[in-house]
Amino acid sequence: MKEHEVKINKVAQSIISFEDGVKWFDSLESIELQYEVFKFTCLALLQSKPTKEKIHSAINNIPLKPTFTSVVLLNRFPLKEAIPKLERLPEGELRKSFISVLSLFKYCDTVRRNEECNGKCNHEWHNL
Repeated sequence: MKEHEVKINKVAQSIISFEDGVKWFDSLESIELQYEVFKFTCLALLQSKPTKEKIHSAINNIPLKPTFTSVVLLNRFPLKEAIPKLERLPEGELRKSFISVLSLFKYCDTVRRNEECNGKCNHEWHNL
């Protein structure tokens, strides 16, 4: 796994705090690397088996105002439609989009680890 993949999964598992994960994202040396991390986080979210119900529950926990574009898009569209829209937002929306997606991933992956994997899976990213 790449360093940023490990970091994102450590945030999802609360090995690294959410706030420290966002600070790390902010400290990345280029916008290109931030986009790469954001896109990985979107992929990780999709792989965490998010259901409509999980997404709805998780949206309420995003640490942003519900009127921010990323939150509105995630609330208004199915996830597979919202993610491409988030990816096309202007650069100034990247940080908020990352926070939104990371928050959803953290929630959905936690549910998956607790309900499906329950410490018995062989997922490399669940055994950090």
